[in-house]
Amino acid sequence: MFSAPPHSRLRHILILTGLVLLTALPGLFRIPAIDRDEARYAQATVQMLETGDPVDIRFQDAPRWKKPAGAYWAQAVSVTIFGGPESRQIWKHRVPSVLAALLAVLATYWAGRRLVGRDAAVIGAALLAVTLSLTYEAHAAKTDALMVAMTTVCFGALAHIRHNPLATQKTAALLFWIALGIGVMMKGPIAPLLVGLTIATLMIWERKAKWAKPLLFWPGPILFLLVILPWTVLIWHKTGGAFFATAIGEDLAPKLTGGQENHGGLPGYHLVALLVMFMPAIALLPAGVEYAVRALRGDSAPDSPVKRAMRLIICWVVPFWIVIEITPTKLPHYALPTYPALALLCGTAGALLLQIREFDISRYVGAALFGVIGTALTGGVVYAHYIYGDDVGLNIWAVSLGVIVACIIIMAAAMMITRHRYFIAAIIGSGAVMMVFTFGYIMPALSNLFVSKNVAAIMASRNIDLPLDKSAAFRSPHFTEASLVYKLGTHIKLGGDFNQSSLGDIQMGEYLLIDEIRRPALDIDGPGRCFKTLGYVRGHNYAKSDDVILRLLQRVGCPAN
Repeated sequence: MFSAPPHSRLRHILILTGLVLLTALPGLFRIPAIDRDEARYAQATVQMLETGDPVDIRFQDAPRWKKPAGAYWAQAVSVTIFGGPESRQIWKHRVPSVLAALLAVLATYWAGRRLVGRDAAVIGAALLAVTLSLTYEAHAAKTDALMVAMTTVCFGALAHIRHNPLATQKTAALLFWIALGIGVMMKGPIAPLLVGLTIATLMIWERKAKWAKPLLFWPGPILFLLVILPWTVLIWHKTGGAFFATAIGEDLAPKLTGGQENHGGLPGYHLVALLVMFMPAIALLPAGVEYAVRALRGDSAPDSPVKRAMRLIICWVVPFWIVIEITPTKLPHYALPTYPALALLCGTAGALLLQIREFDISRYVGAALFGVIGTALTGGVVYAHYIYGDDVGLNIWAVSLGVIVACIIIMAAAMMITRHRYFIAAIIGSGAVMMVFTFGYIMPALSNLFVSKNVAAIMASRNIDLPLDKSAAFRSPHFTEASLVYKLGTHIKLGGDFNQSSLGDIQMGEYLLIDEIRRPALDIDGPGRCFKTLGYVRGHNYAKSDDVILRLLQRVGCPAN
């Protein structure tokens, strides 16, 4: 499957494209907007289209001055192509993330062909395509898949600059600067930080900088500036510099000084998260790390292609990893831009194992990690469905669970017993099955977590058109998640002080969503309280880890005495 003649590049691209679509499409249309970042990005994109302002992005009346506008633009193009924002269909916003995941995988293959060879490149890219982290980001309408696509293109360009004939270096340099500029427009300084740390560390390690000279090809930096400057100038002029003060002072700085929004963690957090988020490729990672250490300590010349490739891959991972480990704010996706490099390490180990029996200890370690973590993840999704899900047919449960367990057993046995090529397919196949099972069946069935969707369903059952017209007032003082705004309409009111006297402010026909758990002082049902109950939503607000019992009411005329 993976060992192929030189003319097979197209076949490899088709295989990788199929893997990405196989893992990214299930659940893409059925999983509702995920709180909080995805719903905020989607709603802000809707408002950008509604107002026609592509510069100063807002969520309701609040400015979104944390990231540049690139992700909103990408979503706006997708939403417009697929019919506009009126229907509030979240999959339209997710299409750019799917395409970005595909680009990240193909860029990994492109970089890997130059760094570690054709077979290792396709194995590594295939493993990346079915990892939990990339699959999740492909289902999320936010910045992370878009940024990892751009940074991987940058590293593919660096690989070709270091390892390709001189004739192609200028083209690679131009591609590097364009991708870096787009990366800045997606997530600000993260892409330059990752790429800059890699280049600087590599130069210090090798005590050479001449290899990077093609990056100075003058049209490249100009293209970079042409990508980032127009919006930068416009947002500076429109906000008087307030965007940058907020982005640095209220978003970046708090992440560097403390656990922003309760997302703190000790050093080592990302290493632990890697065990889960890098499934199923974690099965080959110990062998890949062993391969890199052996290659660097081998007897070959320091400038041998293998050593130079390993140094680039290690510098791609280690400096940035140190930064995110010592940064107080931590989230699992922060390490995602390094996963293509780790996947290529796995690919080199896998390609070698296709030829000879190697990595006797690290193979066992990888098999144990895969078996234990794979079983734990399977149990976790089953438990999540039991707690938060609705009924899925028993046949689907039995078949899906059986296939996953079979893949784990087959892969673990193959890792420890044989070096046949099909154990690589077993790793990739088991990962694909896990992703289809999780995102195609389990996540769409977790109905108790989709509170906003369930509120919208009650309103739709009452023949109330959504999103609400501006003349239809809606207030939700307790449940204040962004997904509610996305589903019901830009103008609805969230939060604020709400007490017994506030009930008198509710106008005729206005909708009121209250949490029965958090409103003990409100006498909704007392004499003279003219509210009609439209329905109840019981669920779990996972963004705050709170159970909710939401009661949807509408102010109506009091009956005549």
